[in-house]
Amino acid sequence: MPTDLLETLSWRELPHLICVLALIAAFWLVIRQNRKDLLDLEAELASGRAEF
Repeated sequence: MPTDLLETLSWRELPHLICVLALIAAFWLVIRQNRKDLLDLEAELASGRAEF
């Protein structure tokens, strides 16, 4: 990664950086929750007590 990019960051790029970090955090949380839900659903289906 070129270090010139890091040296040219200014206050104008801070809102963009915050937005990108917030999006990354949101996607990570959604994926983590979906993984937990999938594991719960698989456990219910394996036990045979799934209600639809």
